[in-house]
Amino acid sequence: MAQTQVFVNQDAPRAASEGTWLDAKGTKRGELAVIDFYTAMALEGRAFQVRAGSLSAPLVGSVAIVDQKAEMATEALTGTTIIPCTLNIAINLGTGTLHEYAAKSRAWTVAVTGTAFVALPLKLGGVAARSASYVDAAGVVDVGVGEDVTLDRMHFHFAQPIAMGAWDGVIWWSPIAPPVIAGRSIFYVQIGATTTGPSYFAHYDFIELPTINLS
Repeated sequence: MAQTQVFVNQDAPRAASEGTWLDAKGTKRGELAVIDFYTAMALEGRAFQVRAGSLSAPLVGSVAIVDQKAEMATEALTGTTIIPCTLNIAINLGTGTLHEYAAKSRAWTVAVTGTAFVALPLKLGGVAARSASYVDAAGVVDVGVGEDVTLDRMHFHFAQPIAMGAWDGVIWWSPIAPPVIAGRSIFYVQIGATTTGPSYFAHYDFIELPTINLS
């Protein structure tokens, strides 16, 4: 039986050119060194972040979420696929009632409108995202009318009927099986409450790949 071996290069990590065969990397104790998919994508410069609110300047959400209106969105263009992998919403001031937060996706019908946001590479100094992102307050990001329970995908939905202060006001979404949104399609986030829109800070991270690499 052939012995399985790994190449030890703990002190001097290698960087080979594209299309080059390499020995599997191992530690000095002989364990196989592997990395998860998300870390690999970040190392390759394929992970990005969209954020809303900065320092003590939160944005204000919708007075109840409604069809077509969103606070954040990323439009995966033709030939591009995005994979949202985490979403965080931190409520700064929640004087309204019946808070509701959602992350959804839909096939493209019309172009997203709103204030453009240049997605931040999670690899500092990395390449720019090909997809187009948008961030705005009070539902100003327009993803097109016509939400349909048979067409729009619901990836995350949070509803809180009790007053702010009786809950911690931090919402996390980290899917085990993240949605794979092939362009041309739209991923969007809605943030709202009745009576008064909540003040919030938010961000989501996503992986971006050429669709041809996934099909």
